[in-house]
Amino acid sequence: MTEWFSPRGFTNTGCKLDPRPGGVFQICMNHPQFPNHWNKGEFVEVKEPEKIVFTSKAFIDESGQAKLENINTITLEEVGGKTKFTLHAVVVKAAPEMTFALDGMNQGWNESIDKLEELLKTINN
Repeated sequence: MTEWFSPRGFTNTGCKLDPRPGGVFQICMNHPQFPNHWNKGEFVEVKEPEKIVFTSKAFIDESGQAKLENINTITLEEVGGKTKFTLHAVVVKAAPEMTFALDGMNQGWNESIDKLEELLKTINN
């Protein structure tokens, strides 16, 4: 995940995952505008090999409160010998100053998924 789970322009410097219900999800994403930016949450559901549901909390302030919270559902299904990756992200909390993050969420997820696809191509070659 450190190689693909962030939009372009970010580097990931830390990652802790325990992919089981109640397990931790943490990744540290760095960007010149957002150094040491942690995205934290937990896995809600893991149904191999077809479904992962996890929460994510981002833009965490000094008091530990997240300014942006999502519930993310990823489904994987085989279609014509390939894997179809579907993401459904539901924003459950967004502070007013998070408009920029909401506006860029689709692009950020698409860039992350593109990076995953690029990584998988290098592994499979």
